[in-house]
Amino acid sequence: MRGIVVFLIGLIIISETHAQQKSAIPVRSSLTLTAIHIKGKVRIEQLPTAKDAVLRKVPTAAMQPIDSSVPLTWTTNISEPAIVSLFLMTESATASQKIYLKPGDSLSLVFDQPDTSVHEIMMDTLRSHAGALNNALAWYDYTTGAYTRPMYDSFDAKTASLAFLEQQVKAMDHVYTRAQQIAGNNNYLQALHAFNMINIRNYCWWYYDENKMTPIPASLIGPAYDDKAFALFNQPVFIKYVLPGEVKAGFFYQYDWMLKQRFKKELATMNDSTKVAFTGKKVLQLSPYAPLRELVQYWYIKEVYFSCLQKNYSTEQLGAARKLAMAATVPVKDTALQNRLQQQINTMGNVLPGSPGLNFALEDHTGKIWHFSDLKGKVVYVDVWTTWCGPCRMEAPLFEKMAADYAGKDIVFLGISADRPKDKATWVEMAGHKQTLQLYSGEKTAFMQYYQVPGYPTFLLFDKEGKVVTANAPRPSAEEALKEAINKLL
Repeated sequence: MRGIVVFLIGLIIISETHAQQKSAIPVRSSLTLTAIHIKGKVRIEQLPTAKDAVLRKVPTAAMQPIDSSVPLTWTTNISEPAIVSLFLMTESATASQKIYLKPGDSLSLVFDQPDTSVHEIMMDTLRSHAGALNNALAWYDYTTGAYTRPMYDSFDAKTASLAFLEQQVKAMDHVYTRAQQIAGNNNYLQALHAFNMINIRNYCWWYYDENKMTPIPASLIGPAYDDKAFALFNQPVFIKYVLPGEVKAGFFYQYDWMLKQRFKKELATMNDSTKVAFTGKKVLQLSPYAPLRELVQYWYIKEVYFSCLQKNYSTEQLGAARKLAMAATVPVKDTALQNRLQQQINTMGNVLPGSPGLNFALEDHTGKIWHFSDLKGKVVYVDVWTTWCGPCRMEAPLFEKMAADYAGKDIVFLGISADRPKDKATWVEMAGHKQTLQLYSGEKTAFMQYYQVPGYPTFLLFDKEGKVVTANAPRPSAEEALKEAINKLL
């Protein structure tokens, strides 16, 4: 555990503080949506701060009906520019759009779906009175999508070539250049495009690595892992306007992924605890901007360092694990973030290997109550998910497939929903179509608090005696690692 101690020394630094500026008086600002050839639902929500997004303090807004008969007006009071997220859904199509709203704006947006056989809804930039920037953003999103979709299709079909990928990346850069000409030299658009290109390069790296294709071309991969890429994340415009919308999509997991690729050679010869120490130092070095560093530190301690403690300490060593955990949290000065870490330390005994599982009482989609004790004698693999979570939906078919692979074995594949009450009906409908056992917990309930579920999806693994094996089990997408963990218990 020497590496962990080194990690602690590296983490204990003095956080920078920034003077709080006095806020201007909030001003009423609005969006008016007009739908053409559309009947469906729309969700409109102002993105929170990055910190509130990390803490999941702001609930997802409810969907509300929209059609071609009556425009829909949404208002907010803001004292500085804000990003508003729109999600529009009909029976045959969906659309999402980010709107840059300034104090006092009254923007008019027009969405059109002239052909219901086409699964796309477009923001009509000719008829929308949303300003040059928002019209450029809408055009940029739609046009870059025309280049990214074929890339993802080629990844799935394993037909992507270097020439094709380089051509698509070059085309997206041309789209961005044109969007900047329309909108002016806008920092938000610049940060958004830079982040999009990092995402694309991450996918390219994954594709080459997954298919064991070498060498990985620097033209596609290198720019995503150099110091310039990490410098983007320290820009105030990224923290304020891009990061809040990316937290739900797993930004910090991507950040960790990028760190591991950036320092792949150095990490190759290290053991687990030394890797944690090394990466912890890099977190600090690559995050000089205090608002980002505080969030990255928080996430790293909570998701990586605490996971390392869970792996290396058992219930008999709870006192020592808590002592190390307390020391690791010292650099996090923000009260809300510190409180969340303390909650996790308080419940650490519940998730260490060997801890008895909580004997919950949860209902399935038919209303039948199940207890954890009902499953004793079987290995239990738990997927904590929500109906609105994109990564959850990606893992769901793999979870079902894994269950089918182990049919007849002494193992239960159990889904537990963290959906809010307003989304329970959606869960009931989805659960009814699954072959695995599905139970409903809700978001802030005994099960979620007992295990301090950090986000969705989260996977837990229990042995046949109902004791915790790991509260951070491999995902179904990590098939080999998961099967290895399960097979040891059967």
